[in-house]
Amino acid sequence: MKLIIGLGNPGKKYVNTRHNIGFVVLDKIVGVGDWSLSKTVKAEYYWINKKTELIKPQTFMNLSGKAVQYAMQKHKIKLENMVVICDDLDLPLGTVRIRMEGSSGGHNGLQSIIDHIGNKFARIRVGIGSNRIICHSELVSESQKSRNKFGMTEQSIPSEDYVLQNFTKDEAVIVSKSVDKTAEILLEWINGEELVEKTFRIMN
Repeated sequence: MKLIIGLGNPGKKYVNTRHNIGFVVLDKIVGVGDWSLSKTVKAEYYWINKKTELIKPQTFMNLSGKAVQYAMQKHKIKLENMVVICDDLDLPLGTVRIRMEGSSGGHNGLQSIIDHIGNKFARIRVGIGSNRIICHSELVSESQKSRNKFGMTEQSIPSEDYVLQNFTKDEAVIVSKSVDKTAEILLEWINGEELVEKTFRIMN
């Protein structure tokens, strides 16, 4: 059996936030094919033909590892048969990156999984854009400002706040294309294609 984990936070208020891109990708995949659904306290499970299971952990992002470890033990899943989808604020919008192992890169959901099962699993990072914005307001304190390489003043939004923001209308158009690409990659993997490390840049 193959296991695909989409990371996010449960609850209506988080549905369209940047941090929930993993859930959005799973919703896209479920829209293709005849998937069944079951729910537990730890996670929502979708499965098809008893060969692939999709999981949305319901433990909140920082405790995702508990749900993943439980599912892996229940179905005796090998690490090479598991993929995690998560957001990445270090990747520009329109970027999708496949990595076969590695660190969490500061992502708390990934770190929780690594803490429970190690880091030898594939992950697909979907760019949600930087939390640093060009600042034109003099009301922003100097401690919140810095200069970028072009000499322009930037303001850094705390990452924990940024990832819980909704995408703007313009951003949502690009993100939708990233979601489509990620779902396409995973559907091909479900059908036997091999995952390889690669970065995709989706044009506007």
